[in-house]
Amino acid sequence: MLELRDVAARFGNIEALRNVSMRVEAGEIVCLIGANGAGKSTILNVVSGLVPAAAGSVTFEGQPLTRHKASEIVRRGVVQVPEGRLVFPDMTVRENLEMGAYTQGRDRLANNLSEVLEIFPILRERHAQLAGLLSGGQQQMLAIGRALMASPRLLLLDEPSMGLAPLVIADIFRTLERLRAERGCTILLVEQNARAALKISDRGYVLANGCITRSGRARELAEDREIQEHYLGKKVAA
Repeated sequence: MLELRDVAARFGNIEALRNVSMRVEAGEIVCLIGANGAGKSTILNVVSGLVPAAAGSVTFEGQPLTRHKASEIVRRGVVQVPEGRLVFPDMTVRENLEMGAYTQGRDRLANNLSEVLEIFPILRERHAQLAGLLSGGQQQMLAIGRALMASPRLLLLDEPSMGLAPLVIADIFRTLERLRAERGCTILLVEQNARAALKISDRGYVLANGCITRSGRARELAEDREIQEHYLGKKVAA
């Protein structure tokens, strides 16, 4: 569904990505793990059209995304949930959700809204409340719900567990599994919580200093000694 080939990205003289190649198949959950500043969010922003690729190619369902505007990429079915949630704090929950559906017709908006409120019942309860007054976990649900309003075929999630309590994180990740199981949603997940990300993913990529250093089945990566020590907080005996 998604393929990056030899992608590079730069911010001035800083090379943020170098020769990044990766793929996401339809129906998969694929995670990107790595330290802060490794380039994980930059990959999502290149796919979304928010950061231009300095070299290489990005294709979605066989069609090039490179050089397309972010709004056109959303219309093609690639939708990002940004790091930090970035809800509109002075708008209501319902208004935030409706903003996510700007590419959809009126009939589709109503149908998508019904589905999102079924997935996140708390948003139905708080539909008239200002988004800025929600808890962090509720704002994350709203950010995911807003993305779902655009009928994504590929959902990009940037650090959905950031700043949330463990029980809320578990609930968010169960929801991601449900989206894949019930809606067939394909997900590319950037996550500092490598343990939680690998647990729900089919495959994973490890990013360091703008380069892919490891890739494989999620279970294999989770059992790898080096990854356990560097990303899962385990001390493995020699």
